[in-house]
Amino acid sequence: MPLSYPSCHPPYFTLTVQWLDRVKVSSLCRMLDLIWAPQPGQEVVYEWVQWLQSSALSHLGFDDEITIHHSDSMGPVDVRAVGEIVPVESVVQCLISYNEEQCHELFLSGLHNCMICLSEYTGVDFIKLPCQHYFCRRCMETYSRMHVKEGTVLKLLCPDDKCRSDVPPNLLKRLLGDADFERWERLILQKTLDSMADAAYCPRCETICLEDEEKNAQCSKCFFSFCTLCRLHRHIGERCVGITPEEKLLSLQERQKVRRLSKGDLEKTISLAKEIFSIKEVLHLCVQCPYCDIGISRVSGCNHMVCGNCGLWAVVLLWLWGWQAALAVTVARREMTRRRCRSSMLLVFCQHKLMLQRDGKNQQ
Repeated sequence: MPLSYPSCHPPYFTLTVQWLDRVKVSSLCRMLDLIWAPQPGQEVVYEWVQWLQSSALSHLGFDDEITIHHSDSMGPVDVRAVGEIVPVESVVQCLISYNEEQCHELFLSGLHNCMICLSEYTGVDFIKLPCQHYFCRRCMETYSRMHVKEGTVLKLLCPDDKCRSDVPPNLLKRLLGDADFERWERLILQKTLDSMADAAYCPRCETICLEDEEKNAQCSKCFFSFCTLCRLHRHIGERCVGITPEEKLLSLQERQKVRRLSKGDLEKTISLAKEIFSIKEVLHLCVQCPYCDIGISRVSGCNHMVCGNCGLWAVVLLWLWGWQAALAVTVARREMTRRRCRSSMLLVFCQHKLMLQRDGKNQQ
C-alpha cells in the first residue's frame, strides 16, 4: 500500500489470470482504475474484489459461456497485467479441475439423501463414485463387505441399477479395510484368471498355467505337462481317457470368455450346455424304447412298462442283487395276440435266468 492511500492514490496491484491473455487482463486493470477514480479518499480494495468476483466475466463478454482460444488479440497491454503464454489444452484442463473442486466443495457443504437407506446426511458423510452417483458411507461399507464375504466381487459395482460402473480399488480400500481388501484382491485375481480362455490349473500343485493351441500346458512350478481337458498327463495324438465328446465340448464352452460373447452367442452357449446335460441325464437314468428310441424311466410298479410316446408295451427291466439287465421286447398292441407266444417264451427265459442267479448266490 502506498503511504498516500486512500487519501490520494489507489493501492498498488498486479493482476494475473491463467486462462486469459494479457490484453483482456489489461482491460480488467483499467476497469479497476475506473472504480477508484470517482471516489478518491475512500477505501476501495473490498469493492475491487467484489467486482472481480461478480462482474468481471460480464465485462469480458462471458455471459453464457467461456470460449478459450489461442491468444491473437492486438491492443494496449498494461504493465500490471502479468501473464504467460499457456497452451489451450492446459488451460482447459485447469478449468475443468477447478470446476470439479468447486463442485465437490459445494457437495460437501450441502444435505443429500442416500438412495439406499433414504436417510439425509451432509456431504461429508457420503461416498461419491466416479460416475457421480453417491451413497452414504455406512451403506457403501455394508454393500462392499457383503459382496466380498459372499465372493461375488464381480457384482461389486455402482449400486445404481441403471449405472453398474466399477468401484475404483483405492475407494474400496477405504471402505473395506486391510483384511477384506486383501480378500477382494485374491478373489478378483481368481475371477480374472478363471475367465481367461487359455488359463488352466495344474492338477498336482494348482499353479496357474497357460495352455497352447493343442490344449496342453506345462506347470512352471512342478514342470508337470498335462492335457487341460482331461487333466491327465500329456497325450499327443491320442484321445482323452475318461472324457466323452460331450464333456469335452462342454469344457471348452465353459472356458470361453463370457465378456467376449455377444448376447446371442451367450444364449446359444447356455442352451448347448443345458442340452448336453439333459442328454447325459437321460442316458444315465433312462432306457431307450426299442421302437421310437424315447427315454423311459421306471418310477414305481412292476418291470413291465408302456412307452408314453408310442404307446407300445416295450420294455422289461430286471434289477436284482446288483445284476442289471434290460430286455427289450417290441410288441404293438394290435399284434399282441400274434406275438403272445413269443413274448411268453421270452418271459419264461428271463424267469429261468433269475432262478439260476439266485441259486448261484445261495451256493456262494
